[in-house]
Formats: sequence, C-alpha cells, structure tokens
Amino acid sequence: MSSIKITQAVGLGGANNLNDVKVVQTALNKLLKFIPPTKSLIVDGRLGSRPESSKTVVAIKLFQSKVLNMVRPDGKIDANGRTHRKMNEKLLTTLSKVTYKLPIASIDIQMLSDSEGSPRI
Repeated sequence: MSSIKITQAVGLGGANNLNDVKVVQTALNKLLKFIPPTKSLIVDGRLGSRPESSKTVVAIKLFQSKVLNMVRPDGKIDANGRTHRKMNEKLLTTLSKVTYKLPIASIDIQMLSDSEGSPRI
C-alpha cells in the first residue's frame, strides 16, 4: 500500500463511507508499529453504533497523538487533511524501508576439496 485515498472524512463526526473506512482500517493495520499497543483492526468498513468507542477511532486518536503529537486528538481523518497526509507519508516511508533477506546458499566444503577418489584433470 503506497498511499490512501478517501473521498470523505472518517472517524468521529465523519461521513464514514464503507469504502473509506475500510481504506483507513487497512492503512492503520499497516502502521501498527507507530501506535502500540493497538492490535490489528477488523477491516469491515464499520465503526459500530458507538463510534466514540470504536477500535478504529481509538487507533486514529493514538496515531494523531503519537505521530502528529496532537494534544487533543479528534479521532477524525479529513480527506487530504493533516492526519490523512501524515498517514500517507508514513505509509510511503514504511514501504521504502522494507528489507528483504535472501537465503544464503549452503556449500559443503568437503565436496569442494580434492578427495582421494575424485579424478584429476
């Protein structure tokens, strides 16, 4: 995921369109290392009947508090607002820092040495 696009606000007081909420939930799951002790969110596009106690809103507030250093996080992500832009920034930097570990070939040293029964050229 390189960056996210939402059409309307997500979170407290937001329009909370199903697809926009799913996009935010997916992005927050990718950014969990920035918002401990948050656990993976269920990507269902819903905030529930009480959005103020939604795990998604709690994760948004934690992101705003820990990453944006907001004193009073509002739990809302406006389309192209400060929180939205910072999420995209973090998603891009997280993606670019992915490292890949390649397997190291195991070589049997004894096979490479001359043994008594091997022919010489």
